[in-house]
Amino acid sequence: MNNDCSLVLTVTEAAKLLRLGRSLTYELCEKNALHGTAIRFGKRWLVSRSKLLRLIEGNQGRSEDVPSG
Repeated sequence: MNNDCSLVLTVTEAAKLLRLGRSLTYELCEKNALHGTAIRFGKRWLVSRSKLLRLIEGNQGRSEDVPSG
């Protein structure tokens, strides 16, 4: 399912949007490192597209992830 209008993303779709691996994205979901963007339904994780985009936009330009020197 690759619909730009979807309200929720699968972990695989979210990983592509974040340019991360699928396993790392699952780990981030499990640790709530995506700050409430992912919810679990049984064994399945769904990621809110709008919350994830806000999280990405809010973190652009931050230097803590950029090595100094």
